Parts: sequence; C-alpha cells; structure tokens
Amino acid sequence: MIGILGALRSSAVRSRKRVAIGAVQITQGFLASLSEGARVADLVVVGAEVPGYECVQAKGEEAIAEQLVALGISGAVDAIVRGQLYYTYYHASIKSQLNVRRDLMCPCLIKDVCGNEWFLTPVVQHDDASVEGRSYLASQAARICTKLGVDPVIGVLAADSERGYLRSVDASLDDAEAIVSKLKKNGYGRCAMYPLRIDKAASECNIVIPMDGTVGNFVCRALAYLGGASLVGGFSLTSRVVSIDTSRANDRFGPAIEAAVAMSNVGGMHIEEYDGVVARPS
Repeated sequence: MIGILGALRSSAVRSRKRVAIGAVQITQGFLASLSEGARVADLVVVGAEVPGYECVQAKGEEAIAEQLVALGISGAVDAIVRGQLYYTYYHASIKSQLNVRRDLMCPCLIKDVCGNEWFLTPVVQHDDASVEGRSYLASQAARICTKLGVDPVIGVLAADSERGYLRSVDASLDDAEAIVSKLKKNGYGRCAMYPLRIDKAASECNIVIPMDGTVGNFVCRALAYLGGASLVGGFSLTSRVVSIDTSRANDRFGPAIEAAVAMSNVGGMHIEEYDGVVARPS
C-alpha cells in the first residue's frame, strides 16, 4: 500500500510549481531546504534576500507574513509555506485576508522513527477538540489522503481503556466512541478507537486523533525534537490557498515545499472549511 509521503512525492514530480516561503534569518538549514525544494519547485523567498532565488523583500515578520499570504491568495504563486515565520503572524494574515473567524486548523504530517507516516490532528491548543471538531479534522485529513490516492485509516485515541476511576478518562472514552460512530456513519469504515495506545494507532493508521490540541502539540514536539521524527508540516484546511504550516524551530522545509507542490498538482486542498460550529462546503 502506498504511503502518504510516497504519494506526495509522486504528485510533486509531475509538474513544477511556484512556491513562496517565509524567510527571517538565513541559516545553513534554510539554504539546504531551498536547495532540496528547488528540485520540484520554482521558489520565491519572501522576507530576507537569498542570492540565486527570486525574492520579495519585506522587513519584520508581520510584513513578511502579509506579503507571503497575499502571494498565495492572489494566485501569484501556486502555494505557500510558512517557513521561519512566527505562528501568530502567519495565521493572523491568513485570517485577515481570507476573512475567517478563527485560525485555520492544520493536520500535521509526521514520519516517526519506526517509519510510520501519519497525520496527527488536533495539534494546536485552540483547535476545536469537541466531538464535532475532531470528527471534522479526521474527515478532512481523510479527504487529503483520498485525493492523494491513499486509503485513510483513522485511529481515535482515549486516555485509558478502563472506566470508573476518573471522570476525565470516562469522558475521553465517551468522546472517542462518539467520534468513531459519527465517522463510520459518514462513510469512513476504517476507523477505530485506540485507548491509551498511540503506538499501536501510529503503526496501524495514517490519521491519529488525540484527545485535544494540547496533547497533540506535546506529542508532535516530543516526537520531532526529542524522538527523531520528521515533520513535514500542517496542511491548512482551506480550499482557497495551498498552505503548508511549518515549525520555525525545525528549519528543514524541503518536505513541506514538496508537499505544497504535490497538493497544488492534485488541484489544491479539496476540503470543507470550518466556521467553528459546523463544516460547510467551500
């Protein structure tokens, strides 16, 4: 069975695209990322100037974010990558220019040290962790997989497998059961609960749904910065621009650039946008 990264790679090599990336400080890691990304993309560096690449200069992270997002929304480039920009500035620019009420949620693609490739979502503290919100996130990550030709397999985590000793554990089991039921009713047959066992979920699924964004954020950071996992980035859930959200602490953006090209080559992000209460067709 083809994995997510293999599907992204196959899509990325079909056609070169123009991809813009935010640049604050030129490091060896950033230059290596540009070199890697230039294999599949014509790059536009927004912010700091880098010899040998098309550049759009801007001073200050807020101004860089505004320029970067504007390039993507206007169609001047095919996709954008957050790069080194501060999360708040990048998402504030997207919210303002797309006129949305909340930060876009972004399922994060990870390759762990065991070789498993999976979307983790929610991964930000203020992502919607309700049953509705997590069902939405699971379904949209599944849409991305399907568009890439990958069969989605969803694992919904719960805090433990035993009931009766903590209300919070019971609540997490109730929520996980409700999410699985909702997803199956909506046609996602390969979906199951994984009480406590994130390791098993990661080995058997390509979409993993933790209890909330705080748990997801700690899992993501622990795996990437302590456990040797590779972060591709977050796939911004809007159909109006292809945006890959990266961690500036990572400074390795080649896979994110490749993912941006790949999603552009399949016609963009075929997802439903979320208004904070229900999913609505874009």
